[in-house]
Amino acid sequence: MGKQVSRGWFIQSTLFLFFFTLDFSLWASPYPIVELDRNNGGFRFIQQSIAQFYRWEVGQAELPELAIFLFRPPETMDLLSVAARFGLTADTLASLNGMSNVQQPLPRELLVSNVPGIFMPADPNNDLDTLFQERIEKSNHPSLSVVLLRNNRPIEGSFFPGQRFQGPERLVFLQLFFANPLRNFRITAAFGVGPDPFTNRMRYHNGVDLVPTDGQTTVMASARGTVTQIGLHPVYGNFVILEHNSMYSTMYAHLSRVLVTQ
Repeated sequence: MGKQVSRGWFIQSTLFLFFFTLDFSLWASPYPIVELDRNNGGFRFIQQSIAQFYRWEVGQAELPELAIFLFRPPETMDLLSVAARFGLTADTLASLNGMSNVQQPLPRELLVSNVPGIFMPADPNNDLDTLFQERIEKSNHPSLSVVLLRNNRPIEGSFFPGQRFQGPERLVFLQLFFANPLRNFRITAAFGVGPDPFTNRMRYHNGVDLVPTDGQTTVMASARGTVTQIGLHPVYGNFVILEHNSMYSTMYAHLSRVLVTQ
């Protein structure tokens, strides 16, 4: 999943400390504690690294070595406010901490990196991971091999410097409007440019094809709305279109049958 570039020294020490705690039944965080204070060494290091990262993006500096810190957020802060104070994206903090949407409560101990980007676990554990994996596998974006510790458990994966959630990923992450039409699913065709499943030729796919993995047969509306059109299309098969607040429309296609009326 992309070109290997480098590995931060905190990642290597993570592995060492994890196995040490197994042998001696002790637990101490392998990550240095960081505070929102300009006099805090960790906070200053993160700010310097982020500045260097943006110079790297325009080809004027080396990519900073990835380092992970531990931050204990006060109850008055949410994900967006923490991200703003550190100068990181909310996408970065969410992916490092296994959060599937921006409204999820913050963990008591929040992992913070010194580089903006997205952490992708080797085994996706939510819809957001699955959507990001589908997109990133088609790119050649550089990545770092990473092993994180969350709740004393190692999580293997890759960190993609500079990546942010896009398209359907952002809709799922922000939880502003749409929900998934299926409970459990796998993606058979992602949004954007990719191979046609029938001809294997590259084409632009302006939807997301989902297949239920739990036997679910009912497709649910992604949001409250009004049925504006139903029909049978030579490409989409049975389809339904819903209108939401006169701002957005969603289309549900390739249905075996339609159970609603206009």
